[in-house]
Amino acid sequence: MPTMNYKVSGLTCSGCVNRVKNVLVDHADLVEVTLTPPEATLTNPKSDINALNNALSLIGNYQLSPLTT
Repeated sequence: MPTMNYKVSGLTCSGCVNRVKNVLVDHADLVEVTLTPPEATLTNPKSDINALNNALSLIGNYQLSPLTT
């Protein structure tokens, strides 16, 4: 299964992590969101980054960007 890793802007607390995860869980088979570092990992994503960011914009000032290694 493909895995996509993203940097997440706007995460400031564990509540933010939970809100972001609750939105992203509908868009992938497995979702992990961490505060330190502020990242999200989606296994077998069903949506592209634009759809993910649109969904996140409905709950707050959160934005995904591709994670560069």
